[in-house]
Amino acid sequence: MSWLDNAISVISPKIGFERLQYRHARELQQRSYDAASNTRRTKNWKAGSTSQNAEVTFSLQTLRNRSRDLVRNNPYAGKAIGILTDNVIGCGIQAAPVGKKTKIKPILDAWNGWANSTMCDIGRQMNFAGLQRLFSRTMFESGECIIRQVRRNNGAGNIPIALQVLEPDHIDTNKAGNVTGGFIVQGVEYNNYGERVAYWLYDVHPGDIMRNISFISKRVPAEEVIHLYRVDRPGQVRGIPEGVSAFIRMKDLDSYADAQLMRQRIAACFTVFIQDTVNVNGAAADYANKTLEPGAMEVLPPGRTMTFTQPPLVQGYDEYTRTVIREFSIAYGVTYEALTGDLSRVNFSSARMGFLEFGRRVEMLQELVIIPMALNVIWDWFIIGARVAGIINKPVAAGWTCPKRQAVDPVKEIAAIKAAVRAGLMSRPEAIRQLGYDPTDVTEEIAEDNKLLDEKKILLDTDPRADATRTNAVNGIVDTGNGPNDGTNTNNTNVKNKKGGNDN
Repeated sequence: MSWLDNAISVISPKIGFERLQYRHARELQQRSYDAASNTRRTKNWKAGSTSQNAEVTFSLQTLRNRSRDLVRNNPYAGKAIGILTDNVIGCGIQAAPVGKKTKIKPILDAWNGWANSTMCDIGRQMNFAGLQRLFSRTMFESGECIIRQVRRNNGAGNIPIALQVLEPDHIDTNKAGNVTGGFIVQGVEYNNYGERVAYWLYDVHPGDIMRNISFISKRVPAEEVIHLYRVDRPGQVRGIPEGVSAFIRMKDLDSYADAQLMRQRIAACFTVFIQDTVNVNGAAADYANKTLEPGAMEVLPPGRTMTFTQPPLVQGYDEYTRTVIREFSIAYGVTYEALTGDLSRVNFSSARMGFLEFGRRVEMLQELVIIPMALNVIWDWFIIGARVAGIINKPVAAGWTCPKRQAVDPVKEIAAIKAAVRAGLMSRPEAIRQLGYDPTDVTEEIAEDNKLLDEKKILLDTDPRADATRTNAVNGIVDTGNGPNDGTNTNNTNVKNKKGGNDN
């Protein structure tokens, strides 16, 4: 406090206190965030405090339509959606019932019979892997997807459940307001506890102009509907298409490329200019409708000159497009190299770093969106159908095996996985799952193959047990076949075999 503040506080404590308050507030204002300041640099920055649902209400249809238009007409947008679908779904995420093999075999056989056929598709066109690809691609392109459970009679002993994949346009977004026992937001009905209880859906796509019917939405219980989308904000009701932050730049790049192409085409139309310097009569008529041909020679009369044009150079085109396409890849969450196929500026380390980062995004979409929001629910529907068909009498849980991730350098990466397993940093089943296989299936296949090879007395170089066998043969020790299956433990095995021990 200054001497003036002290003097004022003595005369009027109230005024002195207010001076201190205002001074403190001014100091806080000066220390605030630059991004929250109102200056020349931020005067055009419009940032509201509305909720996600308020922002989406009047924008969702436009965003969805523009996303589809870009996928249809912009090669990078179409490629980005394809990359996401191919990596997240691949040839399908496989179900694996949990439990003893003898108990889960009937349900696994029933699942494979249903999922690997077109019986799971209401349109009888795709198997379950194809449906996964369809509803995932729809989610990436349109922001969300609807999957309906349809019950039908498929004959005795068959699963009476089929799936219908619908675009999000089927949701009546205009349906909103309070209802008895709850409320409706953008076509989704909730109870007073905030639980989803129903969806208001059109039977026919509102944009289907080929069918002359009235579009009236109907209430469908939430138990019969899967609403698949990525939730980014609490309370978010509807999904947003991928890459929205780059839509304008993508459209601008299309316009820029068209303008450059038109510029070059116009320039190429003017190849030669003939100038009449002494006003020779008939000059224009002499060269009317004439074109240049390879090897042609032209003798000009006195007074005329011929000038060849130089098409303008396209400067900075590659740098600009490369920068914008990088922004595309960031917006869609894919790598620039995968989007463009351009590997000229990467080495093994940088390529692997980008591959791992993209792999984390793929894993997130699989484990936090596709599996919990869609696949687990579809499995529950299947279990209900299997019980109705008399195949099982109690519920069975399921795990899911995602498509394997291709290794950038298999030799180095497999060696690293092996070292992690041997060091106890990773279990063998987890290592197998990371490669996209089911640990139980792999173990059983190895056991069956080893049994067959032993019966035929065949010793392959690819069999890890061969290392211990060869070492024992050199040392004159008989291997009982009960020792560890890794040559690094041969010494311990030899000691036990000499003593007649049995390492089980």
